[in-house]
Amino acid sequence: MNLTDQGQAVRVAAFEPRSLVNGPGARAVLWVQGCGRRCPGCFNPDFLPRIGGRDVPVGEVVGWIALATESVDGRLEGVTFSGGEPFDQASALAAVARAVRGLGLGVMIFSGNPQAALLSKGEAGWKELIEASDLIVAGPYERGSPGDHPLLSSGNQELMHVTERYRSWAETARQRARKVEIKIGTDGVVRMTGFPGEKMRAGVHRDSHFGLQSGADLQACQLPGPPALLGVGHSANPEP
Repeated sequence: MNLTDQGQAVRVAAFEPRSLVNGPGARAVLWVQGCGRRCPGCFNPDFLPRIGGRDVPVGEVVGWIALATESVDGRLEGVTFSGGEPFDQASALAAVARAVRGLGLGVMIFSGNPQAALLSKGEAGWKELIEASDLIVAGPYERGSPGDHPLLSSGNQELMHVTERYRSWAETARQRARKVEIKIGTDGVVRMTGFPGEKMRAGVHRDSHFGLQSGADLQACQLPGPPALLGVGHSANPEP
């Protein structure tokens, strides 16, 4: 990591050190705060405002991910960036991505920007983040247009393979069902991440007063050091 990278920070909404439902294999997941889009039905409305989360130095974020690779549950395959909109913080996330690829990890991104926009944007940070990634799920969520792949929440979205690392996985994944994880945090709150179906999402919000949470109610975990277990959906997921 160079000196320029060390001076940058990521506006972090949430962090999950190990997930099996946010892309190929076991992955750390970083949700960023802030999104300029307002897709009707976004599953993470709390992550849309620029205000929220907290600024975390790039080196500290990389440290969280490096620590997660030492998990007793086994080595990580990669890291997934979601949000919020990762490309709204492209330069800082590109620095994170370059560092974690140096650890041998793959990088996957959920973005509300269409593939054509990602490729045509002249902004240097966007180009850097694309070049530092392996797979991008590109496109805004469109309610009423179901996707035909476990990683695509709506039919307009595309899988953008920047490298060949995940192409074969993505081709075979069409036969797999969408999955969710439900975990109990150290605070006793049950949190869910992944791709819940409509009935399950509705149940989460209906029963939230019993301690079952989705993307909302995360402020209690914004404490010094890496956030505790945070379960949220993707920026492209539909609302309950």
